[in-house]
Formats: sequence, C-alpha cells, structure tokens
Amino acid sequence: MPNENNNELISSLRKIAKSSTGKNAFLFLIFLIVASIFWLMLALNDEIQKDYVLPLDITEVPDSITLIDNIPDKINVSVRDKGSSLVRFSLGNNPSIKVKYKDVQYVNGRIILSRSNINSILQSKFGSNAQIVSFTPDSIKSAITNLPGKSVKLIINANIKPNPQYVICGNITANVDSIKLFSQNPIPDSIIAVNTALISRDNVTDTIKEQVTLILPNNIKAKPNKVTVTIPVEPLISKKVSINIQSESTDGSKLIVFPSKCEVSYLIPMSRYNELPKDIVLKATYKASKSTSNKIPVTVSCDSVYYQNISVKPDSVEYIIEQ
Repeated sequence: MPNENNNELISSLRKIAKSSTGKNAFLFLIFLIVASIFWLMLALNDEIQKDYVLPLDITEVPDSITLIDNIPDKINVSVRDKGSSLVRFSLGNNPSIKVKYKDVQYVNGRIILSRSNINSILQSKFGSNAQIVSFTPDSIKSAITNLPGKSVKLIINANIKPNPQYVICGNITANVDSIKLFSQNPIPDSIIAVNTALISRDNVTDTIKEQVTLILPNNIKAKPNKVTVTIPVEPLISKKVSINIQSESTDGSKLIVFPSKCEVSYLIPMSRYNELPKDIVLKATYKASKSTSNKIPVTVSCDSVYYQNISVKPDSVEYIIEQ
C-alpha cells in the first residue's frame, strides 16, 4: 500500500512538472536563485562597518612576575571593510588577541600596550585593507612586581537573615581560607587579613553559593581576586523526644521526681533531625529554703544554636525527698 501511494505521488508530480504551470514555476525558481546570487555578490562588494568583541590575553608571563592591575579580557573594535572581507567573521569566528609578555613595552615599572600597538595588532587581524574605526580600551597599562606574595587570612563579610522557618546550619565557608597579596612594595606588617565584599540577604530559604570580590588596599593585587562563599541554609522541622530529668537537691538529700522524663518539642535543621538531642539538658532542683509547693519547675539548657523554640511538657514535676 505505501508503494502504491508513493507511485501515485511521483506520477502526479511528473504531470505537474510537464504542465505549463509547472514549467513557469521552475523558470521562476531559477531566476530567483540567479538574482539572489547577483544580489549577494553586489552586497559583499560594498563597504560595511561592523562591531566585534575580541578576547585579549597576555601570554608567557614569567612565573616571577605578577601584574598588579587587572588587564581587560576583551577589546571592543569597530571595523570598516568590504563585506567579502568581513564575511569570515560573520559566523562568530572572531579572532583572539594574544600578546606575548616580551613584546609589550616596559616603562617605569609598568607594562604598556599603547594605542598604536593595539591598532597595529587589530590591523594585522583584519587585514591591511580594513579600516579600524575605533576600539576600546585605547591603551592598556599595568604595574608589575617580582616581589614574592604575602599570605593573609580571609574574612567573610556576610549579613544573612534566613526566613523564620529556616536557619544557617553550619559554618559560612569559602573555597580558600587564605589570600596571597602582591605589590610593587613590601606588604605592610599591619595587613594580616582581607575582607570579602558584603553579602547581604533577607528572608533566605536556600543555601547561598556566590562568587564575591575582595576589599583590597590600593595598589595591591590578590590571588585569587575572587572567592566562592557558601552559606548553608536549611529548613527547620519540628521534633518531639522524651528526655530524662536530672534531679538535684541543694541540701544534699536524694531527690526523686515524678515523672522522671519530659516531652521536649523543638525545631531542628533538617540535616540534624536524626541526631540525639544530647545538647538539651533538663534539670529539676529542690531548694529546701525556698520550696513551698509540692512541685518544682523543670529548667532547660542547651549548648547548641541549632535547637530553636524549645518547649517542655510538663514544665514542673512532683518530688519526694529521701533522707
């Protein structure tokens, strides 16, 4: 059945092609293709102006040399040339600019790529017939040093306020714990740490992982110059457990309390739900000189910041004094 349908379709197409309408359509298609080719040839012969973003990299920098200033990683350039010359860059295949360290100028402790240097490099990339209309930056400069770096402590500057049903669970950390500083002059002894830029968030409901810059003194370069900070935030979930009461008497007599356990309710980060609440301590203390009731209160102490909204039931217990 499929073969019969195909044969019928082919037969129909042949009839259409042999008809006057089919011949006219075929001729129209040929003229359209020829016209398009001529139009493309004329367009490519016209001068056009296009903007490009070229990656920039200074290569083969000696290990003993550190560039103090940040070198731009791209050059924006506007070029005018025939379309036929620029068509090779129209598919995103932009040339990259790689300058060897030994080929840059060195003046008074700085390396310099002047306007004329950059223009010559761009001219070589786009060809001698191209007109470099404009480019930014128009020059590149950086102080350099061959002094060894100084390692200092990293201080994370964060102001995080979780949603009421969430909590910061664990330490705020960075992917590095120290930073190496470089300068043309020895790093002062007074600089023993660097701070990250402030990370400030309100109503946080999920772990934050963010790349942040560093706050640096003038004329000092840091490696790395950015760090990735992780702030673990988890939801709080409710839990109930029974915990033994620690009973004591101020006069040294033996104290027995009823009940001997209390039901403790609290909120805990999700990742710690299965942990035993060893940080929660319940105490019932008998003070002979102050006891006028047949019950004494149950007090709660907790050394962990992860337990929140702790409540105890019952909050007081009966007792017996054994002499």
